[in-house]
Amino acid sequence: SSSSAASDVYKRQVSTQSTGIVAGIINDSIEEYETRRKLFVLMEKFCPPEDFSILIKPHRKLIKQGVLYKVCRKRRLPRMFFLLNDILVYANYTPSTEGDKYSSPRVLPLDNLDIEDLPDNTTKKIVNAISIWSNVKSFVATASVQETKLDWLREIGNALQALPPNNNRSPYAPIWTPDSEATHCYLCKSEFTLLKRKHHCRKCGKVFCGNCTTQRKLLGGRGQKPFRVCDSCFPV
Repeated sequence: SSSSAASDVYKRQVSTQSTGIVAGIINDSIEEYETRRKLFVLMEKFCPPEDFSILIKPHRKLIKQGVLYKVCRKRRLPRMFFLLNDILVYANYTPSTEGDKYSSPRVLPLDNLDIEDLPDNTTKKIVNAISIWSNVKSFVATASVQETKLDWLREIGNALQALPPNNNRSPYAPIWTPDSEATHCYLCKSEFTLLKRKHHCRKCGKVFCGNCTTQRKLLGGRGQKPFRVCDSCFPV
C-alpha cells in the first residue's frame, strides 16, 4: 500500500540520518583523539615533560610548529614555535639525532597578541622578519626563507581572526633595542664601557645606563612584580 511504501521511505531516511550522525560522532572522536595524541607526543619532547603538560587542554589543537630565529638582545637564537588555536608558544630548541628536545616554554595568549610583516633591512641583516606583539613578551623573529615567513603570518592571522573579540586587552610589552645598536645611554647620552653597563627599560625597550634606570614599577598586564624602568617612563 501507499502508506506502507511511505513508511519504508521514512525509515530509510531516518536510518540514513542516524548513520550520518553516528559517522560524524566517530569522526569527531577520531579527530579529538588524534589532536590529544599529537600534544602528548609533543609533551614528551620537553625537558622536563611537565613544562608542556600545563598547556594541554581539551579544547586546544596544534595548528603549526617550526623553527624561527628570535632576535634577542645580543644575537639571534633558534626557537621552536608552536601555534595552537588560542596560544602561541616558543621554547629553547636542542636538535639531536635521537630526537629534538625543547625546554623553557613561553606562552603568549592569542587574545592579547598581534603580528606585523616587517620589510627587509639589509643594513641590519634582518630579512624575512615579523614582529610579534604581546603583553607577555614582544620581539622580532626571522624565518629562513620568505615562504616560511608568509606561512606563519597566514596561520597566525587565521587563528587570530577565529577568536572572539577581547575588549580587555593589556598594553603590549616593548620590543627591546638590540645591544649592538646602543653605544650610548638613550637618556643621559653617556657612553657604554666595560664598567658602565647597558640596561633595558621594561616599559619602552630602549637601552640606558644604570644611573638612568634606578626605578621600579608595576606594568599593566605583566604580573605583580615591579620591573626596571628608565627615569623617563617611571612617572608615566
